Amino acid sequence: MNSNILEMTNSLGQSVGRENSLTIAREQDRFFDTTLGRVINRGIDLGIRAIFPEFLENKVIDVKDALINEGLNSAIRTAIDQTLELGRRALSDFLTRGFRNVSDARDVLETGDLLANVSKELDHVIERTERNNADRLNIGSNLSERKAMLLEMVRRDVDSCISEQIELTDTINSHITKWNDALQKGNFRSMENEFAQVQEKMVAVMPTENMIKDVRTLENLHNLIKNNGRDFNISEYERKVAEILA
Repeated sequence: MNSNILEMTNSLGQSVGRENSLTIAREQDRFFDTTLGRVINRGIDLGIRAIFPEFLENKVIDVKDALINEGLNSAIRTAIDQTLELGRRALSDFLTRGFRNVSDARDVLETGDLLANVSKELDHVIERTERNNADRLNIGSNLSERKAMLLEMVRRDVDSCISEQIELTDTINSHITKWNDALQKGNFRSMENEFAQVQEKMVAVMPTENMIKDVRTLENLHNLIKNNGRDFNISEYERKVAEILA
């Protein structure tokens, strides 16, 4: 293997790696703002229904609308941002800005105390609801007294989301293993099927550094074989380049 070419490739890979890390970190923040934000919102919906079991659906919507009008969605984003900042700071000795895997994300949410931040921000929303005379449904006193019930619903939904992400990650890793098995057997049709399964499931998975790198390496190798007329004879250098540029 030409050492000069490999050195140049390594240098390019380091530059690509730094840019990829920043991109992944931004994608992770977006994932938390959207996916985790929806999960927390759903938990709050379930909590409202548990606290106001006598309410019909339209009254439940009225309760949620009153909270939204007083900044609920912004409060959820603030709680998520505060959690990520606190968690990353506490785990900075072994954690970069981006998460390597779903376990890192779970640790950050626990260390950053997501539920405490949601609780604090929810208190502000309830206070504004009462102060602005928007509490015609007596939301404030009921939510304040039984907020633990609401937070338990949020906790369950967040735990379920993390468990689903771990399961989805395991499924993608299984498809990657099957793709490598098909590569060893020279079965391109099976490789295409496993590659398509990976691409489909990546849409919903949390973008972690390890997962993104593994999938990009697979994609580089898959396209190399496909563009070379399904030539399965991949050199050590070509495999190394696929990993470096992932």
